Amino acid sequence: MKRYEVTSNYGTSVMETEQDAINAMWLLGTYHDIKISPGAVRAGLRKNGFYEIFPLSVVTCG
Repeated sequence: MKRYEVTSNYGTSVMETEQDAINAMWLLGTYHDIKISPGAVRAGLRKNGFYEIFPLSVVTCG
């Protein structure tokens, strides 16, 4: 089962679905005043297994 580890400079959380991870990145982006494109996050996860825009990242686990 795939899981997604979302990390910011405040900590890490494991999400069970890709959509939850994308939503978390988007919400954290608004907190950090970073515009996050859900499509770019999805594409990065599917192509490379991760997406990063400092200080946020999401990695596919499992």
